[in-house]
Amino acid sequence: MSTEQLQAALRSDGRYKTSFSELDAFRQCPLKWWARYALRLQSPGSKPALERGSAWHEILEAHYQVLKDGGELGDCVEALAPVLGGIQDRLGYDVATLLLWMYQGYIDYYGDDKDWEILAIEHAFDTPLAMYNPALGGPKIELVMGGKIDLVARDRMKRTWVWDHKTKGNKDASGAAWSRDVQLEDQFGIYQKALNESQEFGPIFGVIYAVARTDKLKRAMTDTERFARHKTFRGEQELEALWKDAATTAAQMLRVLETGEGLYSSPDADRCGWRCDALEPHLLSRSSGRPFEDTLLQFNWTKRRDYRDRTGPEEAIARIASKEERRAVGL
Repeated sequence: MSTEQLQAALRSDGRYKTSFSELDAFRQCPLKWWARYALRLQSPGSKPALERGSAWHEILEAHYQVLKDGGELGDCVEALAPVLGGIQDRLGYDVATLLLWMYQGYIDYYGDDKDWEILAIEHAFDTPLAMYNPALGGPKIELVMGGKIDLVARDRMKRTWVWDHKTKGNKDASGAAWSRDVQLEDQFGIYQKALNESQEFGPIFGVIYAVARTDKLKRAMTDTERFARHKTFRGEQELEALWKDAATTAAQMLRVLETGEGLYSSPDADRCGWRCDALEPHLLSRSSGRPFEDTLLQFNWTKRRDYRDRTGPEEAIARIASKEERRAVGL
């Protein structure tokens, strides 16, 4: 590692842009983060659950864009036709049919959301996080938190909310366990804090975790089994704590990039088994002594587009071709 390698990781404006996805990868396992964000490699093959989730976001993006522009439900359905056609071309008839079933249930349950004013859809932000003081000398580096918010909407009481659309299988959308899950999701608090810092929409009242269930049971399912909007509220003290934790994690990442110190693996049978596709390359590297990058390449990992070298949200969106790539890097 060297100061030169740290500089190579910066954007063209000299700042280091991170995302919640990157922070989460580092917190899970620094070696997993190293593969994806330092070596900038991506694993081969498709991930059906992620692809369905991305496709659901596409559908809701089209849906809410029509409503934001003053359209009605009939216009939403019409706008959805080419979106579903593209999904079918990419993911197949069965996935497109499942998503259509989900969408029909969604509009039957929520209608045209007439109680909500849609302020922004797929809103990109780029918010200063902290300053990093290089251990090996040189000017301080600004850390920037980047991300993309599915929906920003205002309720009838003029309170502004951040929405995050989630798809889940084999779990009742309205189950009590969601309350704990939502409270543990730092991502939403970080997004809320980022928007509060920018003041673009005024103060954010809270976050809505909008869940849609993807598994279709043989028996009839109730609307509340299939869909739910879980609300979470965080005070300024909690938001400040989340923001501070994010800054600390980001500084730790840069210290690894700069000095090579602090890079380690964090094996966990459950987490590694279902949340990490670098498991087999890591085991091979650990048992053989071969460099980790070599074993990743042996398992057909490839270089991915660099998401850092952008000067702002608009450039970030323009330079990444597909929605799947945008979501993979947390934009």
